[in-house]
Amino acid sequence: MPKKPTRHNPSRRADRTVQSAASLLRRISQKSGGAMPSLDTAAAAISLIERLRARLPAEQRTHLIEVLEKPGELVLFTDSAVWAGRLKLAVNDLAEIAAGRRQVVRVMPREGYRR
Repeated sequence: MPKKPTRHNPSRRADRTVQSAASLLRRISQKSGGAMPSLDTAAAAISLIERLRARLPAEQRTHLIEVLEKPGELVLFTDSAVWAGRLKLAVNDLAEIAAGRRQVVRVMPREGYRR
């Protein structure tokens, strides 16, 4: 099978460069309708995650990694699918802290995770 010829695309090569992490996060936040968290909201998020962890059973506390507040929604991140399933069963215990927001559980593996 013959090899495909390379594409000649000289237009705006600088636009295709890798972006910094900060600009990437800013772009994602703008698309999702959220804003970049300030120090006050970061501190509030830390206290929120601590309040959520206090409501969970002891075995699940360490597996709740991150909490993201969106308008009308609270996104909870766990480190594996197994713990996400268990956290979905415990979501009813977190209803007071969620304050009427919908609770969504997602999986976000920890960096450098090894079996």
